[in-house]
Order: sequence, then structure tokens, then C-alpha cells
Amino acid sequence: MDGVSEAPVVSVIILTWNHSHLLKDFLRSFEANVGPEWLARTELIIVDNGSTDDTDAVLRQWEAATIGARFKQTLRHPVNVGFAAGNNSAIRRARGEYFLLLNNDVVLKSNLVKACQEACGSGTRTLLGARLISQPTPWNQINAGFVRYLEGWCLFGSASTFREIAMRGEGGPEQVFDETFSPAFFEDMDLSLRAHIQGISLRQARLPVRHLEGRTSKRTEAFPFMEIIRENQRRFQKKWGHLRPEDLDPAAGRT
Repeated sequence: MDGVSEAPVVSVIILTWNHSHLLKDFLRSFEANVGPEWLARTELIIVDNGSTDDTDAVLRQWEAATIGARFKQTLRHPVNVGFAAGNNSAIRRARGEYFLLLNNDVVLKSNLVKACQEACGSGTRTLLGARLISQPTPWNQINAGFVRYLEGWCLFGSASTFREIAMRGEGGPEQVFDETFSPAFFEDMDLSLRAHIQGISLRQARLPVRHLEGRTSKRTEAFPFMEIIRENQRRFQKKWGHLRPEDLDPAAGRT
């Protein structure tokens, strides 16, 4: 990667809601592991989804710093608009040729931006992730088949691929993630299924990133996550219940 670009090559999108200590840990690991030549071509977009702790102070300090990604954006929502809408707002603003979507509860172990770029290669119609669910679970079954999907805490692909998958309603902005699944859960499964239907490949790669699972989804009165999961599973089944097993896996229809 020679020279300095006037536009970012990769847009990294981070959604955060409270838990400012996780955001601080992410920023430290990002700046320590993404080398200067990659930082010079990386756009880092942080979406604050209505945090009520000291996240805004952390973001203002980050905005003022001269280190880190060359291109920086902060999007602030006055309330928590949910995982899908928060990410969609950043995707619409992102300027990179590639998008890397991460949760705030991840820690880089080495240069994740470079690793994603190398793992994806020249495949423009590919979605890459750190974890691919490729077996039936209690949550991803439709009729007699099941949905293979990339977990949404780490997703990478070209901007054109994400936008090809996006839903476009009449008069409304494009939605890469279906905002029906608000505030969270099943939007990554829905995204993966739309990609599969359009012939976009889903690939798991060994990526240098650690997910601190469960750190941001503790059950509280304001966020009863099991009730939300069950409700969004019903929404998912209603949306996709017409599919046959062979629609999910062509081999299932062979005799």
C-alpha cells in the first residue's frame, strides 16, 4: 500500500451503546495493531446509539486525537435506534471501497483490516466473517431446512456487495440490515439469507479478532434479550417461512 489516498479504502464501522470501557479497549487495540500504512487508508466510523454514560467524552477525546485512522466520523443518535438502524446510518455515510463491521466488544490481536483484505482477495461478491454458523440450531431452522449465516459482530465485504444485498423500499433509504429486527438479533441471519438467495458467497476466515461475548447484552428490565430474541425469531419465520429446504441448500432438493 504505497502513497496516501485522498479517500479511504476500508470503512470500519463500530456501533456502541454505553459500556465506554469496551470502546476504549477497542480503540487501543485498533490503534496498536493496524499499522500506519493501513491507518492512512482507513475510515473509522463510530455510531453512538444514545449512550448515557461517558461515551460522548471518550468520543470527543478520540475525535481530537491526531493518532489512529486518518479518516474519522462520529454519528450520534439521541436514542438507541437499534443494531440494524445504527449500522445502516453509518453504511450510508461510509466512503470506503470495503466495509468492516464490528461490535464494540471486540479486541484486535493483530492487523484485522489487512487480514480481512487478504482473506477476501479479489472476490467482490463475497461476505466474510469470523464465525459462520453452518449447522442447525434452535434459532435458524425454517420448515425442514436451516439457514447458514455469518454472525454480525464481524463482517467484511466490498461496498458494492453490501449495497447489492440492501433492501430498497418505496421512498425510503436502502437498508443493508432489515430494521424490522429492532432493537437486535436475527438481522445478521436475515442479511446472510438475502446474500445466499442472490448468489453471494458466505465465507468464514481465521481472523485476528476476539469477541468478548455477552458483554453488551446483559438482561435488564430495559433490554429483556430473551423476549427480544423470541419475538424476532417469530418475525424471521413470518418473513421467510415460504422457503423450501432446497431454497436454503440446493443439495437438499436432490434425490
